[in-house]
Amino acid sequence: MRAAVPSAEQRYEVGVELLRATGCREGWDLYDLHPSRPVDTLPGVTRWEGSRCEQLVLVAEQGFGDAIQFLRHVPAAAALADRTVLAIHDELLPAVRKAPPLAGVTVLAKSRARAAIWGPGTRWERLMSLPARLPSLRPEPADAYLAAPAVARAPGRLTVGVAWRSTPRRGFPGRSFPARACRLLTRLPGADVVTIHRRRDIRALPPGVRDPGITDFTDTATVIAACDVVVTADTVTAHLARALGVPTLICLRHEPDWRWGTSHAPTDWYAAAHLLFQPEPDQWEPVLRAATERIATGQLPTRQVPPPEGATAS
Repeated sequence: MRAAVPSAEQRYEVGVELLRATGCREGWDLYDLHPSRPVDTLPGVTRWEGSRCEQLVLVAEQGFGDAIQFLRHVPAAAALADRTVLAIHDELLPAVRKAPPLAGVTVLAKSRARAAIWGPGTRWERLMSLPARLPSLRPEPADAYLAAPAVARAPGRLTVGVAWRSTPRRGFPGRSFPARACRLLTRLPGADVVTIHRRRDIRALPPGVRDPGITDFTDTATVIAACDVVVTADTVTAHLARALGVPTLICLRHEPDWRWGTSHAPTDWYAAAHLLFQPEPDQWEPVLRAATERIATGQLPTRQVPPPEGATAS
């Protein structure tokens, strides 16, 4: 009797565990079987296999954070194409269009990806599949690779950005910490604590937390860039803050998404970020106490300076 062949979803789950542990190519290949992914993003266009091509259309997928995280691989992919197009979420366009790594890359809305197809020499690939196609397999810790308008930081004040609410996601409950936990941050001497949430996305501001008036993603990037440190349970904020080079303390569930590793073997996606794991499920107070202590004692990641617009990211 032959053993049952694993389903695509079962193979995907194996890929997730491989990525959590090693980030190896087999893990990326199996992750490509993600059950929520469409089989053919651009019907009629050949999928890219990592070889030289005339035009490469890269399509962002899933959430904003996923797109921001995997932008770091675009330069390596673009080096293998005569012309590269990045189709990304409409909301991210203003924030990433002039990003240094995308110099020479045509950036447009995902809804226009089909219109960008040039001819039979066009290939397409998902942004999150690039690690499976490129020679460099490890998610090497990236320097800052996004830029935001320069905003003067107040001398003698410590600006702390905080995002306590994470976007609900099926299969990943409990990623937000209670707004009341922000009180620990507001007690820091000389701290100006600002929310990184849009006002319409939260019920009320915790006492002592200021609303900087964020209305769109460009505002979010500008506010984050003006912070001395960001404390976040929202992983979109985490990806954006690290892409901007801002010291970041990422507050994570006891068992978080694969990309963050575990408390015993943290991620190497963001070596310059500090990952703070719940000691037990639903225990956020120790996480916020640890974040507050690190800020108070200056145990923060080093701030990175993004390259100027038009520069080529290394």
